[in-house]
Amino acid sequence: MASPGEISSAARKVHTKAMDLKNAERRFSSTLGGIDTWWKGQAGKAFAEDYNQQAKRAMERLCAEMENMKSALDRLSSEIRNADEERRRKELLERQRKAAR
Repeated sequence: MASPGEISSAARKVHTKAMDLKNAERRFSSTLGGIDTWWKGQAGKAFAEDYNQQAKRAMERLCAEMENMKSALDRLSSEIRNADEERRRKELLERQRKAAR
């Protein structure tokens, strides 16, 4: 089983990749904003419209899912950490109880 630290590390990596994807999409959208200056005609317009209606939205959904995954991993890490602490506490109490006999 993965440790809480390993799970937290995976959560950070997922978040970093989501941010990388968002930044790449912003750069591409910025370039696409001036498409009419270098791609004349209906094809350029159709490409930009298709990108904005489909590809951009798909990337936004993917980023949102990646952030959901990050949150779930953070919760899992916390739950494992709490369970480990509870188990250690119970073990300590049991040792103390046995020592008091």
